[in-house]
Amino acid sequence: MNETLLHQILTKSYRTTPDELLPLAERIREVEGVDVTLEFSRNPRSERDFCPGRYDYERAASRKTNVAKWLENRFRPKFPFLKATIYTPQGRVVTRRRTC
Repeated sequence: MNETLLHQILTKSYRTTPDELLPLAERIREVEGVDVTLEFSRNPRSERDFCPGRYDYERAASRKTNVAKWLENRFRPKFPFLKATIYTPQGRVVTRRRTC
């Protein structure tokens, strides 16, 4: 079993992230060091919406950045049609005020 699939099974992200969004969720995990599940916040209207593109950041956001700021500054500008849920290593949903 490959490492990505094992991680998805252990974090249960395979249950909520559509297959076409798994590479993006994995890239966010690699860069930011957090587990995330993604879903469409609305129906994709175009091929561009359906294929979300790349998470182009190479370095993680500052440890002082809370989830709300990360969503506002890094995630939503690039992926306005997606909803992200961040999880602690224990599998709990991270609140918007908590730092990543």
